[in-house]
Amino acid sequence: MLGSLKYVSQFKSANEYHNHNTISRCIEYIKSNIHRPMTVSEMAVYSGFSASHFRLLFKKETGQTPKTLSLTSKFKKHVTCLSFLIRK
Repeated sequence: MLGSLKYVSQFKSANEYHNHNTISRCIEYIKSNIHRPMTVSEMAVYSGFSASHFRLLFKKETGQTPKTLSLTSKFKKHVTCLSFLIRK
């Protein structure tokens, strides 16, 4: 049993890498679907995690909630569109 403890850190690193990649893919998914309403549950299904686990991982990785990132991304897109219209 003690021999298997040496693999715990390797497993933990691989798991963190997987979580990071999953959250990165979800961020891209959110940004590419910015034009439509999206629930945290839908984001969680895309990630393959439960909604509560997804929220925790997302907050840990990004420092903000999935909903906050979604709203911030929408806001930035609208500001960009408005500034483009104002320049014309």
